[in-house]
Amino acid sequence: KPRRQPTPETFDDIARVPLFIKYPGQTEGEIDDRNAENVDIFPTVLDVVDIDADDLTLDGTSLLQTDRDRPDKRIWP
Repeated sequence: KPRRQPTPETFDDIARVPLFIKYPGQTEGEIDDRNAENVDIFPTVLDVVDIDADDLTLDGTSLLQTDRDRPDKRIWP
C-alpha cells in the first residue's frame, strides 16, 4: 500500500515527531522546544554515559549541551 504524500495542509501535523528522553536520575520532566534531529540522539547517549566523543566525527550534537543552537527546522522528504 503506498504511503500518502504530505500536502501543505497536512505537513505541519505529520512532520513533527515528539522525542521523549528520560535521563538516569531524572525525577521531573521538562519541555525543551529547541530544534533537534535524529542525529542528535547518539551524541546525547554518549554524553549521558560520559563517553568522550571528541575523536569521533558526529553530525549531531548532544541535547544536554546548553549552548547548542539549531535554528533551522530541516525536514527531508
